[in-house]
Amino acid sequence: MKAGSIPPASIPATGDIAGSRVGAVLFVVVFIYCWVSVNPFENLQSPPANAAALNQVTGFLLTIALFIYAAANGLTSMILRPRSLILLLFGWLAMTSLMSVEPLVALRRLFFTGLICACASLLLVLPKSREQFTKLVGLSALVILGASYLGVFLIPGRAVHQAYDLVEPGLAGDWRGVFNHKNGAAPAMVILCFFGLYVMRASTSAARGAIVVLSLVFLWMTNGKTALGMFPLVLVLAFFLVRTPVFGALLLGATLAATSTITLGSALSPEIHKFIADLGFDPTFTARTDIWSLALKAVEEQPVFGYGFGSFWGSDMLLNSADADDTWAVEASHAHNGFIEALLSGGVPAFVLTVLWLVVLPLRDIAAAKARRADPALTALFTRIWVYCVLSALLESNFFAGTGAVWVSLLIGVFGLRQQARNYLVVENEKAG
Repeated sequence: MKAGSIPPASIPATGDIAGSRVGAVLFVVVFIYCWVSVNPFENLQSPPANAAALNQVTGFLLTIALFIYAAANGLTSMILRPRSLILLLFGWLAMTSLMSVEPLVALRRLFFTGLICACASLLLVLPKSREQFTKLVGLSALVILGASYLGVFLIPGRAVHQAYDLVEPGLAGDWRGVFNHKNGAAPAMVILCFFGLYVMRASTSAARGAIVVLSLVFLWMTNGKTALGMFPLVLVLAFFLVRTPVFGALLLGATLAATSTITLGSALSPEIHKFIADLGFDPTFTARTDIWSLALKAVEEQPVFGYGFGSFWGSDMLLNSADADDTWAVEASHAHNGFIEALLSGGVPAFVLTVLWLVVLPLRDIAAAKARRADPALTALFTRIWVYCVLSALLESNFFAGTGAVWVSLLIGVFGLRQQARNYLVVENEKAG
């Protein structure tokens, strides 16, 4: 038995029970559902079909299955850790949602998001050992990649952006695979590459490099410049975080601060806007600055309670406001920034609790994992995923996003790092004691 992560050795017979076919099948099904949801290969040539109800029902049923499995195998103590902080955050968001313009809609969205969080927290304790985790995550990645490639070559109208798409016909030729947009496919491929790098390190399979190659090729074909540019930066930051956590934390903090200053600063400061333009970059960040300006103004008006979970964008309050005549940004569907989205949903308290859970605690867990000599390959995997998702949240609303590759992977990274810092890893070729 070695120091590491999943599952905890303190649970009797977990290694044997969680290695059953039921546990393995649950892992693959839940993983793929959380990444792809119930509507892959969406038809972009017609108005989008509303699959939210089916998606939520499916998530609810899978969560029940996971809870039953966890209860039968003594895994319920692993749900949503650290539980006090998470429950406090969701409790606050529930309270602000009750004060929103559509409280029932906001609470339903929050409930579904909570289900996905619970699923992700249990996902990592289903495999019986590190070896089985490696096999299952590799299989899940190959299924997603295989489906995406088959879509590109067999049904390109549903897996590649087309010139006759209703929205953004300029993206014609960019691959999207099972995802509904290249901006969903590109970050998914980056994260799949991280899984592939882990499988290469932890497995002896002859095909262990396939995930890395397939995901990088697909990433290139998505034409996702931001995701592609962030990939090497994340590898560097994760390298330092795993080996020298204090220096790595300072480096990551500086990167987050600098990026926030450049992005949000371009929306708030004409000087920064001009400076970025003079460097030859798009100072609007693909028109995001208009959205950020509108969102930050709204935060100033309701800084404590916000507007309720997912209740700001698209609301009658916003569409009928004075800003509706001044900026197109009122038609945006989200803030394109996960931290701002937290402020809009629950004000400063939600923002602080979100940062504590998703940024501060993982930094502490990385340091603890190194101190207790947890499995370095798993720590590197979870750290890379976590760093990428946190950085990408500066440009997209990845936090509390329900299903989707980035949000679910962020949860896997956060919960995985906590496991690395606190529990023990079953290794098949080593005997306990």
